[in-house]
Amino acid sequence: MSLLSTNILAQNKAIEMLRAARLTLRNEHQAHVQITDALQNVESAECEQSKKGLESWVYKLALIYTHQTGLRPAFSNCENETRFERFVNAVPAPLWLQLTPNRLKGAIRRLDFKNNADFARDLNSLNH
Repeated sequence: MSLLSTNILAQNKAIEMLRAARLTLRNEHQAHVQITDALQNVESAECEQSKKGLESWVYKLALIYTHQTGLRPAFSNCENETRFERFVNAVPAPLWLQLTPNRLKGAIRRLDFKNNADFARDLNSLNH
């Protein structure tokens, strides 16, 4: 299977995860474009500090998730994944990010979307 078809399958799975979070997305076509952009940006901007790169990746996906579903990204302290965690895991992360469930939860916790003024500002700019 080619890289292009793998990315298309992954995008479709990610869209399914968004739909699972909210039956009606704000704009499904735009969601595909946003996910494609996130994939292209992360592939072209490898970060030597994988912790910072992971947080940037999670931040971008959180903007897409919240913009499309209206739900705030969250993490769970138990084995069960949240809808946001399932969405992040549906998008193929580059190996250099070293994405694991614990690293994902840690990134979500550090980004503190509930109290993050930058996130609110960036989300507001997407909504207009």
